[in-house]
Amino acid sequence: MNSKRLNLLLVVFLFGMAVDAKWASAQADAEQANLLQGAQMDIQSEDFEAAANKLEKYVAADDNNGQAWFLLGYSLHMDGKLDQAIKAHQKASKDPQFGSTALYNLGCAYSLKNDPLKSLEYLHQALDAGFSQFEQFEDD
Repeated sequence: MNSKRLNLLLVVFLFGMAVDAKWASAQADAEQANLLQGAQMDIQSEDFEAAANKLEKYVAADDNNGQAWFLLGYSLHMDGKLDQAIKAHQKASKDPQFGSTALYNLGCAYSLKNDPLKSLEYLHQALDAGFSQFEQFEDD
């Protein structure tokens, strides 16, 4: 086989690999989007266990998505799995968009676990981080 033909075959092979990689990446992105959308629908229908299952799969593939961690914490919290919820709330608290509310949720989770000192600590952190939904304090 001459070198031009070998080079052409190599280019075709590498191009095919790049297309396969892009296709696989697009498939993974679509699966992630479906998990997140499905979890949001489960939350709306108050099927928190199903939502948590989807969100756990989501964060296993994308550990840096603050929204997914926030929704996972909320789902676990509402399902009464407070220890797991606390871990998810802590991850969500690092996200600028969800941080103050995640800190508030941490305070609520520790309150439900009868740990008033940690509860107050996180509620103060939530306020310091900009939590301003004061009507939540009355409702919760």
